[in-house]
Amino acid sequence: MAVTTHLVAAPVAVAARPRSARVALVGNPNTGKTTLFNRLTGLRAKTANFPGTTLERRVGTMQVGARRVEIEDAEPLRRQIVAVRRRDRSAAGGA
Repeated sequence: MAVTTHLVAAPVAVAARPRSARVALVGNPNTGKTTLFNRLTGLRAKTANFPGTTLERRVGTMQVGARRVEIEDAEPLRRQIVAVRRRDRSAAGGA
């Protein structure tokens, strides 16, 4: 007695992974980057009405449809430029 087995391949729907995105908020001091960061992420990072409040990088996330978006509140652009110039001077042997 022979046993016959039939395998039927059913179509399998593979869900596409929603891609994530990264957004960096950069710009001059005291222009509302942290306020925008708080509104987008729902976090409560400290804000103040004077330059230099954001001293470190902050990262939060938000959901846009099925996509996860990572938002970065970077330190002021001017501070980043000064740090790069100092590093370059040090590497060149200058003061």
